[in-house]
Amino acid sequence: MQVQIQTNAGAEGAADLRDGLYDAFSSLSNSGVSVVVTSDNIITQSISDLISSSQFRSLILAIVASMVFLVIYYLIDIRRPFLGVVTVLPVAAIVLGTYLGMYYLDIPLNPVTSTLSALAIGIGVPFVIHVTNRFTEGLSNSSDAVGVAKETLRTTGAALFGSAFTTMAGFGILTTSSLLPFQQMGQVVVVSLGFALVASILILPTLLVFWGNYHIKKEAKNI
Repeated sequence: MQVQIQTNAGAEGAADLRDGLYDAFSSLSNSGVSVVVTSDNIITQSISDLISSSQFRSLILAIVASMVFLVIYYLIDIRRPFLGVVTVLPVAAIVLGTYLGMYYLDIPLNPVTSTLSALAIGIGVPFVIHVTNRFTEGLSNSSDAVGVAKETLRTTGAALFGSAFTTMAGFGILTTSSLLPFQQMGQVVVVSLGFALVASILILPTLLVFWGNYHIKKEAKNI
Protein backbone atom coordinates (compact mmCIF):
# COMPACT_ATOMS: atom_id res chain seq x y z
CA MET A 1 0.00 0.00 0.00
CA GLN A 2 1.28 3.45 -0.90
CA VAL A 3 0.48 6.54 1.17
CA GLN A 4 1.32 9.99 -0.19
CA ILE A 5 1.92 12.86 2.23
CA GLN A 6 2.24 16.46 1.07
CA THR A 7 4.66 18.57 3.12
CA ASN A 8 6.66 21.76 2.81
CA ALA A 9 9.71 20.37 4.61
CA GLY A 10 11.87 20.75 1.51
CA ALA A 11 15.43 19.48 1.18
CA GLU A 12 16.57 20.94 4.51
CA GLY A 13 13.90 19.13 6.52
CA ALA A 14 14.05 15.86 4.60
CA ALA A 15 16.07 14.01 7.24
CA ASP A 16 13.86 15.17 10.12
CA LEU A 17 10.74 14.27 8.14
CA ARG A 18 12.08 10.82 7.35
CA ASP A 19 13.02 10.11 10.97
CA GLY A 20 9.69 11.48 12.22
CA LEU A 21 7.68 9.27 9.89
CA TYR A 22 9.67 6.20 10.85
CA ASP A 23 8.98 6.97 14.51
CA ALA A 24 5.28 7.48 13.78
CA PHE A 25 4.99 4.13 12.02
CA SER A 26 7.29 2.23 14.37
CA SER A 27 4.33 0.29 15.78
CA LEU A 28 3.60 -1.10 12.31
CA SER A 29 7.24 -2.02 11.81
CA ASN A 30 7.21 -3.88 15.13
CA SER A 31 4.20 -5.84 13.87
CA GLY A 32 6.12 -7.14 10.88
CA VAL A 33 4.87 -4.57 8.38
CA SER A 34 7.59 -3.11 6.17
CA VAL A 35 7.55 0.70 6.13
CA VAL A 36 9.63 2.65 3.61
CA VAL A 37 9.71 6.44 3.60
CA THR A 38 10.99 7.95 0.38
CA SER A 39 10.97 11.03 -1.82
CA ASP A 40 13.42 12.87 -4.05
CA ASN A 41 14.52 15.09 -1.17
CA ILE A 42 14.85 12.18 1.25
CA ILE A 43 16.96 10.21 -1.24
CA THR A 44 19.15 13.27 -1.85
CA GLN A 45 19.60 13.78 1.88
CA SER A 46 20.44 10.10 2.41
CA ILE A 47 23.10 10.30 -0.30
CA SER A 48 24.53 13.46 1.28
CA ASP A 49 24.71 11.70 4.66
CA LEU A 50 26.62 8.80 3.11
CA ILE A 51 28.98 11.18 1.33
CA SER A 52 29.64 13.11 4.53
CA SER A 53 30.51 10.00 6.53
CA SER A 54 32.77 8.52 3.84
CA GLN A 55 34.37 11.80 2.76
CA PHE A 56 35.90 12.44 6.18
CA ARG A 57 37.54 9.02 6.25
CA SER A 58 38.82 9.43 2.70
CA LEU A 59 40.36 12.82 3.44
CA ILE A 60 42.10 11.51 6.56
CA LEU A 61 43.51 8.58 4.60
CA ALA A 62 44.70 10.91 1.83
CA ILE A 63 46.48 13.21 4.30
CA VAL A 64 48.09 10.26 6.11
CA ALA A 65 49.19 8.72 2.80
CA SER A 66 50.73 12.03 1.71
CA MET A 67 52.52 12.31 5.06
CA VAL A 68 53.93 8.78 4.86
CA PHE A 69 55.18 9.37 1.32
CA LEU A 70 56.88 12.66 2.26
CA VAL A 71 58.39 11.17 5.42
CA ILE A 72 59.97 8.41 3.33
CA TYR A 73 61.08 10.90 0.67
CA TYR A 74 62.79 13.29 3.08
CA LEU A 75 64.32 10.37 4.98
CA ILE A 76 65.97 9.16 1.79
CA ASP A 77 66.78 12.62 0.40
CA ILE A 78 68.16 14.59 3.37
CA ARG A 79 67.82 12.21 6.34
CA ARG A 80 65.14 14.43 7.89
CA PRO A 81 61.95 12.30 8.05
CA PHE A 82 60.07 14.66 10.41
CA LEU A 83 60.17 17.30 7.69
CA GLY A 84 57.48 15.27 5.93
CA VAL A 85 55.18 15.75 8.92
CA VAL A 86 55.93 19.48 9.06
CA THR A 87 55.20 19.81 5.35
CA VAL A 88 51.83 18.07 5.47
CA LEU A 89 50.49 19.82 8.59
CA PRO A 90 49.36 22.92 6.63
CA VAL A 91 47.39 20.66 4.29
CA ALA A 92 45.09 19.80 7.19
CA ALA A 93 44.52 23.54 7.64
CA ILE A 94 43.70 23.83 3.93
CA VAL A 95 41.08 21.08 4.15
CA LEU A 96 39.59 22.54 7.32
CA GLY A 97 39.51 26.01 5.78
CA THR A 98 37.79 24.70 2.66
CA TYR A 99 35.01 23.10 4.68
CA LEU A 100 34.64 26.21 6.84
CA GLY A 101 34.35 28.26 3.67
CA MET A 102 31.67 25.92 2.34
CA TYR A 103 29.81 26.25 5.62
CA TYR A 104 29.84 30.05 5.67
CA LEU A 105 28.96 30.25 1.97
CA ASP A 106 26.09 27.82 2.60
CA ILE A 107 27.38 25.33 0.04
CA PRO A 108 25.91 21.86 0.66
CA LEU A 109 28.00 18.71 0.58
CA ASN A 110 26.87 16.79 -2.49
CA PRO A 111 28.60 14.49 -5.00
CA VAL A 112 29.99 17.48 -6.93
CA THR A 113 31.13 19.69 -4.05
CA SER A 114 32.57 16.75 -2.11
CA THR A 115 34.74 15.85 -5.09
CA LEU A 116 35.84 19.46 -5.49
CA SER A 117 36.57 19.83 -1.77
CA ALA A 118 38.95 16.87 -2.10
CA LEU A 119 40.92 19.07 -4.49
CA ALA A 120 42.08 20.92 -1.39
CA ILE A 121 44.60 18.12 -0.89
CA GLY A 122 45.47 17.91 -4.57
CA ILE A 123 46.07 21.67 -4.66
CA GLY A 124 47.68 22.00 -1.25
CA VAL A 125 50.27 19.22 -1.40
CA PRO A 126 52.13 20.52 -4.50
CA PHE A 127 52.13 24.05 -3.04
CA VAL A 128 53.70 23.00 0.26
CA ILE A 129 56.22 20.70 -1.42
CA HIS A 130 57.47 23.58 -3.59
CA VAL A 131 57.95 25.78 -0.52
CA THR A 132 59.64 23.08 1.57
CA ASN A 133 62.06 22.04 -1.16
CA ARG A 134 63.06 25.65 -1.82
CA PHE A 135 63.57 26.20 1.92
CA THR A 136 65.75 23.11 2.39
CA GLU A 137 67.78 24.06 -0.67
CA GLY A 138 68.47 27.49 0.82
CA LEU A 139 69.13 26.12 4.30
CA SER A 140 71.86 23.85 2.96
CA ASN A 141 73.88 26.99 2.15
CA SER A 142 72.93 29.16 5.12
CA SER A 143 72.44 28.98 8.89
CA ASP A 144 69.87 31.79 8.95
CA ALA A 145 66.47 30.07 8.87
CA VAL A 146 64.54 33.35 8.89
CA GLY A 147 66.58 34.73 6.00
CA VAL A 148 66.08 31.52 4.03
CA ALA A 149 62.33 31.70 4.68
CA LYS A 150 62.22 35.29 3.40
CA GLU A 151 64.12 34.30 0.28
CA THR A 152 61.78 31.35 -0.22
CA LEU A 153 58.76 33.65 -0.04
CA ARG A 154 60.40 36.13 -2.41
CA THR A 155 61.02 33.49 -5.07
CA THR A 156 58.82 30.40 -4.76
CA GLY A 157 56.18 32.26 -2.75
CA ALA A 158 55.82 34.90 -5.44
CA ALA A 159 55.44 32.23 -8.11
CA LEU A 160 52.77 30.41 -6.10
CA PHE A 161 51.00 33.72 -5.48
CA GLY A 162 50.77 34.44 -9.19
CA SER A 163 49.76 30.89 -10.05
CA ALA A 164 47.05 30.79 -7.38
CA PHE A 165 45.51 34.13 -8.30
CA THR A 166 45.38 33.46 -12.02
CA THR A 167 43.71 30.10 -11.37
CA MET A 168 41.32 31.69 -8.86
CA ALA A 169 40.42 34.33 -11.44
CA GLY A 170 39.70 31.64 -14.02
CA PHE A 171 37.47 29.55 -11.78
CA GLY A 172 36.02 32.69 -10.21
CA ILE A 173 34.21 33.36 -13.49
CA LEU A 174 32.02 30.37 -12.68
CA THR A 175 30.59 32.22 -9.66
CA THR A 176 28.78 34.54 -12.08
CA SER A 177 26.99 31.63 -13.76
CA SER A 178 23.21 31.51 -13.67
CA LEU A 179 23.41 27.80 -12.78
CA LEU A 180 23.82 27.11 -9.06
CA PRO A 181 26.05 24.00 -9.44
CA PHE A 182 28.56 26.01 -11.49
CA GLN A 183 28.45 28.83 -8.94
CA GLN A 184 29.21 26.38 -6.15
CA MET A 185 31.98 24.77 -8.19
CA GLY A 186 33.68 28.11 -8.68
CA GLN A 187 33.29 29.06 -5.02
CA VAL A 188 34.74 25.78 -3.72
CA VAL A 189 37.78 25.93 -6.01
CA VAL A 190 38.44 29.60 -5.17
CA VAL A 191 38.19 28.89 -1.43
CA SER A 192 40.51 25.87 -1.73
CA LEU A 193 43.09 27.83 -3.68
CA GLY A 194 42.87 30.75 -1.28
CA PHE A 195 43.53 28.61 1.77
CA ALA A 196 46.25 26.67 -0.07
CA LEU A 197 48.03 29.94 -0.78
CA VAL A 198 47.66 31.21 2.80
CA ALA A 199 48.90 27.92 4.25
CA SER A 200 51.87 27.82 1.87
CA ILE A 201 53.15 31.38 2.36
CA LEU A 202 52.16 31.98 5.99
CA ILE A 203 51.69 28.79 7.99
CA LEU A 204 54.33 26.54 6.42
CA PRO A 205 57.23 29.06 6.44
CA THR A 206 56.64 29.63 10.15
CA LEU A 207 56.82 25.90 10.84
CA LEU A 208 59.90 25.57 8.65
CA VAL A 209 61.70 28.33 10.55
CA PHE A 210 61.09 26.51 13.85
CA TRP A 211 62.22 23.24 12.27
CA GLY A 212 65.27 24.86 10.71
CA ASN A 213 66.37 26.63 13.90
CA TYR A 214 66.02 23.39 15.85
CA HIS A 215 68.35 21.52 13.50
CA ILE A 216 70.79 24.44 13.28
CA LYS A 217 71.13 24.50 17.08
CA LYS A 218 71.36 20.71 17.21
CA GLU A 219 74.17 20.64 14.65
CA ALA A 220 75.98 23.48 16.47
CA LYS A 221 75.99 21.46 19.69
CA ASN A 222 77.46 18.45 17.89
CA ILE A 223 80.39 20.44 16.56
